[in-house]
Amino acid sequence: MSVPKSQRSEGRLKLHVELRRLVDHTLAKTKNARKFGGMANYVITRDEHGLVTSIEEHRTSSRMALAERIEHAAIAAGECAWRANDIRIEEDWPERHRLQAECIRNLDALMWLIEVARASCGLSGREARHWSDMARDARNLARRWRDSDAKRRR
Repeated sequence: MSVPKSQRSEGRLKLHVELRRLVDHTLAKTKNARKFGGMANYVITRDEHGLVTSIEEHRTSSRMALAERIEHAAIAAGECAWRANDIRIEEDWPERHRLQAECIRNLDALMWLIEVARASCGLSGREARHWSDMARDARNLARRWRDSDAKRRR
């Protein structure tokens, strides 16, 4: 027998699922060359025989730098939540709490960076609102997780 929808609790991994969706959406958005594009410089490294050993792309525009910061904030939030989830409350509560707080700070920074991108990169209000809503939903889940851990800790 299934549990009625009104009596179901929130899934334990919902935050991780939401963060993964947010990271995927963020990477898709920042890959858009029309919004975050710029000239790319390539540094080619060759060995003593003249063969190419590596090619590194260096972004040159401020929009590309903004895209990197946006990507970093989204990925860092997911990484912090993932690492915090691996720590049991009984084992290392301060570290788990620190990682949860860092996740929330990264999501706050991401929302601010999305607003900057809306103003400077030509994102439509609808695009920015949807993206910010995804970040805000993840932040609210992270806050509820942190607060429920604090209650369990007491």
